[in-house]
Amino acid sequence: MKDKKKLSAEEKKRLKKLALGREIVPTATGAGEKILNLLIGLAAVILVFAMLYMISGIRESYDGIFRRQDEDYNLRRGDYAEIVDGYYRRHADLLTGSSIDKDLAALAAYTEAAFCYHAAKEAGQTANADLYYERMRESEAAMGQYLPEAERIREKLGIRE
Repeated sequence: MKDKKKLSAEEKKRLKKLALGREIVPTATGAGEKILNLLIGLAAVILVFAMLYMISGIRESYDGIFRRQDEDYNLRRGDYAEIVDGYYRRHADLLTGSSIDKDLAALAAYTEAAFCYHAAKEAGQTANADLYYERMRESEAAMGQYLPEAERIREKLGIRE
């Protein structure tokens, strides 16, 4: 058995005040505590900015528009694979959108068909290559303002008429 220490009347009063929340226990406010408080504040600020960045990314991914400025940037860079990727992410919106969106959809379809045509031709699959060549022609007819990109894509892939 453990010996129970007898508390004095003053200690009993103090414990009662602590239990009722009337007495505040003094704490040491040293340099370590100040550094810890600073780190907690810094972590909170970083967390807020990370959450804002995450929310903006989610909003961007669900905005449902074919972002012309992104696509223009991809065109300048010659990054046609990104155009095809954007086409599939926003396929339904493109088909019901403006004429510029439909032109971009046609460009994406042309790009995909050209890549597949090139791969089939290199693999010696002439039947598949002919099918993709026909898809290229159909998409090229609907490209509108992006028609000059067809020539760049053919040059990039080494496709000759």
